[in-house]
This record gives sequence, C-alpha cells and structure tokens, in this order.
Amino acid sequence: MSSRTTVPGSELEQLIAEAAASGRLIWTMHPAAGKASMEVFTTNVSVLFAGKRFDLETEGGHVHVLLDAIGRVRFVREPDPHAGAGREALRLRLLTPEGAELVSCSWYPLYDEQGTMLADRRARWEALRAHYAGGREEVLVRDRALVASVAGTAQP
Repeated sequence: MSSRTTVPGSELEQLIAEAAASGRLIWTMHPAAGKASMEVFTTNVSVLFAGKRFDLETEGGHVHVLLDAIGRVRFVREPDPHAGAGREALRLRLLTPEGAELVSCSWYPLYDEQGTMLADRRARWEALRAHYAGGREEVLVRDRALVASVAGTAQP
C-alpha cells in the first residue's frame, strides 16, 4: 500500500485539495455512471493522496477515487432543482475522458436566509475556475495536469 499524504503532487490534486478546503461542500459520488449516486454533507472532509488515487475521508467513512480515471474537469453553474425557483448551484465535476461523472462537489449552503447568493462562496468557485481552467467551463486532464480546454465551453 502506498503512503498517504495531504500534500498534492499534481495540478489535478491541487485543485481537489483547494476545493475541499473551501468550507462546507456536498460531495456526490457517481459509481454507476449516472444511475446511482451518494451524497456526503460535510465540513470535515480530509483529502489524502495515495499514489494513483485520492481519498475523501469523513467521520462516517471514506471514498477512494482513481486519479487516472479523471479525464475532464468541469466547473458548472446551473439551476438547482432542489433549491427552488431562480436559485443556482455551483459545482466542480470530475469526469471520465468520455464525460461520465465520477465525483462532484457543490458549494453549500449557497444562499442566505433572504435568498441572496453568498458572495464568498461564489468568489471561491470563480477563483478556482479562473486559476485552474482559465475561466473556462471545462478542461481536459492529461497525466494529472489540466492542459487543454474543450472547444466551445467558455462561460461568461
């Protein structure tokens, strides 16, 4: 078994670690290519890197994700079907090269009691998208580096 560390060794690992450090997130695992999912609501998630995988560790368990299975990273701002009319979700999706979703995280809560989007959550998501994807919605992953944009995926 490889040793585990909190120190990211690649650009992809850095993105995952920075997202996890963003505060409260909803982590969603998609083990059956969109036919099943599992959500974890937590502020206390640890991300550990262990050779070919990363581990999400929580008080209630853990998830292992193969880093080399990730072929795309997508930053998504979309209507949130669970939050009511006019509310959006901000997500980071880790996808296979073919576009199947493996793991995603959503910033939560995203709105205050008055229904206003929390500026610090939006700013954190936008900063990650700007730094790791050059403001694009989606980038490709090659050898754990975020290297190329996917045509036609720019977001305003």
